Amino acid sequence: MGRSKGDYAALVPSLSTRMSKHAPTMGLLDSINLLLACIIGSGIFISAKAVLEYSGSYGLSIGVWIGCGLLCIMGALCYAELGCAYVSSGGDYTYLRLAFGDFMGFLRVWIEVALSRPMIVVLSVLTASNYLVYWFYPTCAPPESLVKCLSLFLLLIVGFINLTSSIWTGRLHQLCNYFKIATLVCIMGAGFYRMFLGRVENFAEPFEGSTYGKITSALYAGLFPYSGWNYLNNAIDDLKDPKRTLPRAIIVSLLICIIVYFLTFSSYFTALSAYDILISDATAVSFAERVFPFLLYIIPIGVTLSCVGAASGNIFTIGQMFNDMEDVPAVKG
Repeated sequence: MGRSKGDYAALVPSLSTRMSKHAPTMGLLDSINLLLACIIGSGIFISAKAVLEYSGSYGLSIGVWIGCGLLCIMGALCYAELGCAYVSSGGDYTYLRLAFGDFMGFLRVWIEVALSRPMIVVLSVLTASNYLVYWFYPTCAPPESLVKCLSLFLLLIVGFINLTSSIWTGRLHQLCNYFKIATLVCIMGAGFYRMFLGRVENFAEPFEGSTYGKITSALYAGLFPYSGWNYLNNAIDDLKDPKRTLPRAIIVSLLICIIVYFLTFSSYFTALSAYDILISDATAVSFAERVFPFLLYIIPIGVTLSCVGAASGNIFTIGQMFNDMEDVPAVKG
């Protein structure tokens, strides 16, 4: 038998219950900062190569970037409706629990805590560490032990900040976002400058070499840089006026991401050919080497903080999801 309306209401905390737990601290700007911290991480710096590899051309790659963004917006609108209907932190856990019961909700959180989020966080801090030590090893790969130790150090710092205060976590997200956007603005500005100088030869035949048979793989690679668009639903308890803040923050953040990804990827092509991007292990650094050498001292910092912000955002939101399981017997023991 299906649950009655009263059964659903009993499973989801009311606004008054939510307010009694702790006072919400996140407004619209804080929510956008959190989402940008979660979404714009290592993806734009490591997925550009993968998207181009599977699409085969600039034109088709741009279609993939924009198409993936629009697909995420459609999913985000569904999540915004769910978040406004059931005002409770937990995200996927809350919705699966309502639809299929405690066990399915518990499995979802277990997958996030044990498999999904740890991989994303580790990938973020490893990417940050690789870029951070680039200055010391510009012509060769850094020692693996150094990268791992630095990654562990970054992870401990981010974890400590998240455990200490949600306010300080929000400030960390703001700091990382400012450096992240500044880095991407530098790349986009350099791209516009080269376009002004007439360096548009790589745009002459935008669809030359397109490989439509691998478009599914290209879409899969293109979705990774947008991952995190649903994470704000995990922290609804911390939102001020969530029914207004949640949908606005999600839509604004994704639109910013689509524009930034489009302009950044296009900027790469003002200095690098498709072949150059495919053979590069660090596209942003290769771009800086071709355009302005002084950017080699700026871009690694921006990429590092971008990845640190992504790691922090993932840790913060999964903590909120796990906290919402406090009334599940498997968690209480």
